[in-house]
Amino acid sequence: MASLTPPSYGDFDKSIRTLFEGYGFGAMKVKTDLPVLSQNGAIQVKSTMSLKNDSRKAQGNVEVVINKGALKFTEKVDADGLLQVSCTVKDKLLTGLETTGETVYNPETYHRSMALRNVYKRPHVHHTNDLEVDFLGKVWRASLAGSYPCGGMVGGEFMYETTLGRITNASVGVAYRANDFTACATWQGLVDFLVSVHQKVSPRLQVGAQFTSSPHRTNTNMILGARYQLDDHSFFKTKISSHGTLGLAYNYRLSQAGPAAHVTVSALIDTRRLNQPSHRLGVNLELS
Repeated sequence: MASLTPPSYGDFDKSIRTLFEGYGFGAMKVKTDLPVLSQNGAIQVKSTMSLKNDSRKAQGNVEVVINKGALKFTEKVDADGLLQVSCTVKDKLLTGLETTGETVYNPETYHRSMALRNVYKRPHVHHTNDLEVDFLGKVWRASLAGSYPCGGMVGGEFMYETTLGRITNASVGVAYRANDFTACATWQGLVDFLVSVHQKVSPRLQVGAQFTSSPHRTNTNMILGARYQLDDHSFFKTKISSHGTLGLAYNYRLSQAGPAAHVTVSALIDTRRLNQPSHRLGVNLELS
C-alpha cells in the first residue's frame, strides 16, 4: 500500500526520473557517503569529486552532517570555497514540520545569502515553503501536494520574486501512484506539458516513458527507458530519446560486506552522428 503522506510536488515523477538520471556521462566521478558514530550523535561525512572529460575542469565538495536527536547540523564547502551552513529542527515546533535555516557565503565575492525552508508532512498533505534572501531581493517558493486513498495525487508550485513584484514561475500537475505503477502529468510554467509513466514489470525489470511538448515550440521530445536487475550485485539501464541519443549504464557492487562500493560505467551515443566525436563516456565510483 502506498504511503499516506504523498511525495512533494517536485517528486511526483521521482520513480520515473531514476530511469533517465544518474548515468554520469562525460565525467569521472568519485562519491562517498560514510557514517561515523560519536558520543554526541551520528555523523555523516559526504564528499564528491568529479573531472569533466571535455573541459578537464575538476569539481568537488565535502559535506559533514551531524544528527543529534531532532536537530541536524550541516556544513558543506566546495572546491571554489563556497561555504554553506544549515540547521534543521524536526517535529519540535509542530508535529510534521521540518524547519531549516540556511546561510551561504562566497569568500571571493563576499556575497552572503540566507534561506528559511519549511516542510510540512501529514497524512494526505505535503507542503513546502521556502524564503530566500540576498542582496538582489527576496524569492518565495511554495508547493502543495495532496493525495487520495485511491492513489491519486494533485499539486502545484509557484515562485514569487519581490524585485519583479510578480509570480515568475508556476506549475500544476496530477499523478497516480500504486505499488508497481506511477503516472504523472504536469503543466510546467503553465506552458510545457510533461507526461511520464513508470511500470515495474517484474522484480527485475522496470520500464518508463516521458513525453514533453510545448504549444509554442517545436521541440517535442519522447524518452523511453528501462532498468534490468542482472543479479543481486549488478544492474543495467538504458534510455533512448526521439532526438536519437542513446544512453547506456552498467552498475556493479564491488564489496559484498561492509561499506557498499558501486562502480558505474556509462556511455552516451549520438545515433544520428555515429562518425562524429559527439559521444561521451563516464565512470563513477560511489562508497556508502
